[in-house]
Amino acid sequence: MRHWFFAISAAVLVLVGFCGWLWSPLLWLYVLVVPVVLLGVRDALQTKRAVLRNFPVLGHFRYLFEMIRPEINQYFIESNTDGRPFSRELRSVVYQRAKGANDTRALGTRRDVNAEGYDWINHSMFPVPADEVASRVRIGGAACAQPYDASLLNISAMSSRP
Repeated sequence: MRHWFFAISAAVLVLVGFCGWLWSPLLWLYVLVVPVVLLGVRDALQTKRAVLRNFPVLGHFRYLFEMIRPEINQYFIESNTDGRPFSRELRSVVYQRAKGANDTRALGTRRDVNAEGYDWINHSMFPVPADEVASRVRIGGAACAQPYDASLLNISAMSSRP
């Protein structure tokens, strides 16, 4: 690609010169073309960065995209719920609360509640009394002096630190 750069640069310089000979205001294009050619020559002759050496001028776009990668991810690739450590959805709630604005949204959610792995608990309009035996598991068998019936849904105490 480096050799192509020198050939294309020479062709562009000659083309601008020829067009400038036909219509002199086009010679102002040298103000744009010459710095780009000089940048490419510097890139092709340096030995520290292989990307710039092999792809003069174009290699700078790689470093530009690498620099703005987080923004590209944030605005074009991630959804509102993907971000780590905080999703865009959660950040917007924090920003709204910091501004003292209403942070609640009416009329449902933006999440796909029918997707696999999305679990929730609803209240029952017509509850049925729970079977106390089915909600406990006996720990200790017939040989145990004090068997314990543990709840399947345990609620533990919170620790309090001084």
